[in-house]
Amino acid sequence: MRRPTLTALLLAAATLVLGGLPSVASARERPVNTGTPGSVCRASYPGGATDPALDSTILGALPAAYEVGAPAGGGDVQRVMIVVHGGGWYRVGPGMLDADRAAAAAWRGAGWETVNTSYRACRHSLGDLLALYDAVRAQVGPAVPICLRGESAGGQLALMVAAERPDVACVIAEAAPTDLFTIRAQGVADGLTQAPPLVFGYARAAFGRRRLRAVSPVLNVAGVAARVLLAQAADDPVIPAQQQQELADVLRAARPSASVDVDLLPAGDKVFVHGTTSAAGLSELDGRVAALVAPFGSAPVSAPPKPAPLRLPSLLQQLLKLL
Repeated sequence: MRRPTLTALLLAAATLVLGGLPSVASARERPVNTGTPGSVCRASYPGGATDPALDSTILGALPAAYEVGAPAGGGDVQRVMIVVHGGGWYRVGPGMLDADRAAAAAWRGAGWETVNTSYRACRHSLGDLLALYDAVRAQVGPAVPICLRGESAGGQLALMVAAERPDVACVIAEAAPTDLFTIRAQGVADGLTQAPPLVFGYARAAFGRRRLRAVSPVLNVAGVAARVLLAQAADDPVIPAQQQQELADVLRAARPSASVDVDLLPAGDKVFVHGTTSAAGLSELDGRVAALVAPFGSAPVSAPPKPAPLRLPSLLQQLLKLL
């Protein structure tokens, strides 16, 4: 039974509560999550703006902010990576794009067009991401491979797009909740008694209890043809490790020839989604990402830098509000 370290819990709090935002939301802006549909979704968060160096209009008037960047070297688009932020399904908007700009830039450097996107909160999130995917597909045509990379809730949404759109080429899901219906019980079984029930509560608030099965990737993979990489920190106190293995097992059972890779990263002194890993862990993940996308193109040569965590007092304050 794993006992998460204080460092991992604090990093988890930063990711779960703040989603990489540069400042702490005021008391007026913090959500009150009662677990009922929509309760957490009415909160507002510090705004932001799209990057003026990137194109935020080329895909048309979509429901949420996005930034399209051309691959390094220019030329025709050969491959596309859609980058999806996390944030508990309710921290959304242009301000959230900043957390993934470094990752998007790294993919452009490897020769991919990138679409760094947000979505409207909660029940609108999956529909908005599907609308964006369809707009990208309409622009690049049927032959160009489109992959998605998502962290935490963004990973769940990326996997659900692959479940809904069989022409998705690949998905990189980092610390994604894959079974929103069972995550609470799995967390208790793993000794993670605090955060997984919170994830369940946020999911129930976002989608409604009756829809948790409909938005759980593990229960909707029959049509998934994409190559899939599931990565998670070994000291992740938020998402039980069974969530990744359960999805991998279901994908392989549904399609024995499926390309599915699960990477449980060792703990270390580097920031990873919800937890930590080592330089060796990041290097191994880079290799697995490269193998995943090899049929379509190159991968970034090194893991993109993560936003620095907030100062310890701010993290601790937020953690105490969660527990």
